[in-house]
Amino acid sequence: MSSIPFTTALDTENFYFKEAREEPFDIYGLYKPHELSYYCRMPEEIAVNTNPKVANLFKNTSGGRIRFRTDSSRIAIHVESDGITRFRHMPDIGASGIDVYCEINGKYRFAGTYHNHQQDFGHEGLIAFAGPGQEREIMIHMPNYSNVVNFYIGLENGATLDHGKKYLPGKPIVYYGSSITQGGCSSRPGNAYTHIISINNNRDFINLGFSGSGRGEEIVAKYISTLEMSAFVLDYDWNAPTPEHLEATHEKFFKIIREKHPELPVVIISKPDFYAAENKGGDNMLAAKRRDIIYRTYSNALNSGDKNVKFIDGACLFKGTNPDACTVDGTHPNDLGFMRMAEVIGNAL
Repeated sequence: MSSIPFTTALDTENFYFKEAREEPFDIYGLYKPHELSYYCRMPEEIAVNTNPKVANLFKNTSGGRIRFRTDSSRIAIHVESDGITRFRHMPDIGASGIDVYCEINGKYRFAGTYHNHQQDFGHEGLIAFAGPGQEREIMIHMPNYSNVVNFYIGLENGATLDHGKKYLPGKPIVYYGSSITQGGCSSRPGNAYTHIISINNNRDFINLGFSGSGRGEEIVAKYISTLEMSAFVLDYDWNAPTPEHLEATHEKFFKIIREKHPELPVVIISKPDFYAAENKGGDNMLAAKRRDIIYRTYSNALNSGDKNVKFIDGACLFKGTNPDACTVDGTHPNDLGFMRMAEVIGNAL
């Protein structure tokens, strides 16, 4: 089609393309996507006044989802980005890739990945489904670690397009934390623990995980306290640089949220790799010290009469057969680690 606003190697003779901000696509998990010229997860004025890394990472689209219904048997994408993120310890599809789910028998199931990275502009690809002429509920996960400026979706000419199914009624779950919360190091976006919980329970969510930079700043707590949410997960243990920093910020962060949301369910988590030092022949004294600080936030809340707070000991998150097989580097969960985290945290929620 000559009218598409980009140059592409995709089949444009048999497809029509629309940007994801256009009707009837539904975008979830991102901040004001229909008002800004780029996709992001929080206001820029909050991000740039938090710390330098958050000022860069807030445009990463972790948790961004697009839902729609179509009978197109092929779905193409052309994604424009201001840079593709790559890591030595994480697959390209996990960091910068896009995966697609299709509803089958009432549950969204993984259908494929778009993995043709184009360094000069972003990303494009094509996924084919079996059975032409069959209407499908589609959900696309945007990249966990790359920025997206425009996200074009291509459908076969003549194919239907309508709004997708909504999530269950209720406000989104909000997650705040580290690179683990952001999705490092899942093999693809949908395998991050936040996404797994959402898929299993059909619940909307907002991911405010910031790799290496979720440090419990007051400005972020005050911003999160303004959000409408059904539950809040506080998971930044790993990014507090010292136990002293954690002690100075953790309970304060919780209290800022609690002041604005006195009845909100809050789940407080310590870091999942509790036994990492022991696995290297050392001891877990530092991890235990950090856990005790986080537990004090929880116990102080209980002692004040708070009945809507839960604590998850990170030491239990990787439990089961071969817990040391749950990370890629001793810290960041792989898909097995994320699945076990999703089971425990999902049950708490």
